[in-house]
Amino acid sequence: MINLLPPSFKESIRQEENLRLLAILLVLLFLFLLSLSFLLVSLRIFLGGEIKIEKAKLVVQEETLDKHKEQEVIKSLNWDVLNTVRVYRRQVQLRAVFASLTDNLPNSMIVENFSYTPSSEVVVKEETKIIPAKLTLSGFAPTREILFSFKQNLEADSLFKTVTFPPSNWVNSQDIIFSVSLELES
Repeated sequence: MINLLPPSFKESIRQEENLRLLAILLVLLFLFLLSLSFLLVSLRIFLGGEIKIEKAKLVVQEETLDKHKEQEVIKSLNWDVLNTVRVYRRQVQLRAVFASLTDNLPNSMIVENFSYTPSSEVVVKEETKIIPAKLTLSGFAPTREILFSFKQNLEADSLFKTVTFPPSNWVNSQDIIFSVSLELES
């Protein structure tokens, strides 16, 4: 039937068809762009929510990490303080030891050598063992009785844990070269 129409009508019908086709294509393009924009907006909203959730998780993790770091610093400081207290507790005031020795030493005795070994810690099978401080004295005593009174004075003193005189000290009755080993109380 188109063939029977004059060419100007044919041309106007083609133009109308082209115009309708163009309108349909434009509507389809508009609908596609509209749906694409809705999709992008919903994706943006979804990703925005995910970003907020991840930021909140990151803040919580940073706070946890900061707390963990603070706890590590506190543990380190506590360990340092504990070690300092241990060292301080093991420390023997040599002034008190000298004062006790001069109080207990009879006037006629002479101390010639003095040796001090501080206390120390030894770890054996994950167990800390404290070795007490030791003091070794040697010198001269005019008689066995004076040396015996010195021994009794040292044993009576609470500063000394153990007092050890070797048997060779008791052989001579006069002009005794003595030695004594003392373990100090912690």
